[in-house]
Amino acid sequence: MDFPENADTHIVTIPVISNVDPAELLDIMIAIRENIIEMVEQQCIECDILEEEISVEYKSELHGGK
Repeated sequence: MDFPENADTHIVTIPVISNVDPAELLDIMIAIRENIIEMVEQQCIECDILEEEISVEYKSELHGGK
């Protein structure tokens, strides 16, 4: 997908209060990626969320991401 040179990158932080396993939460966040893209694109705005940049931080450990 080609984006205009002036396309912005937004960082979204979502604190999740739960006893869920961090790896399972990462899978959930990756799964909702398509829903977010679809909702933004319904506004006629191109959108992409790179799966490899999705991560979950738990007790200073990073799961997923680069």
